[in-house]
Amino acid sequence: MIGREDVLDITVWQSPDLTKTLTVESDGTIDYPLLGSLEVEGLTPPELAAMIREGLAKGYVKEPKVSVLVKEYNSKQVMVFGEVAKPGLYKL
Repeated sequence: MIGREDVLDITVWQSPDLTKTLTVESDGTIDYPLLGSLEVEGLTPPELAAMIREGLAKGYVKEPKVSVLVKEYNSKQVMVFGEVAKPGLYKL
């Protein structure tokens, strides 16, 4: 699941202007070209790819091929404690 502050790599095949690396805002949205603000928190990468594909197919790009990869899971954290060198809270 995509969460707040995650970094997303969004690729649209043969559309370099629409291929972006975006960070999810604190309100759970991203600002994507042509489509504006999209609510992405709680979606899976394939669900977001389908949402962007449907939006771009409405008159912007003919048969868009979209892929979404979570580059950094900043919303997911783990606590490391016990007999370790550096205990604390770490982003996955």
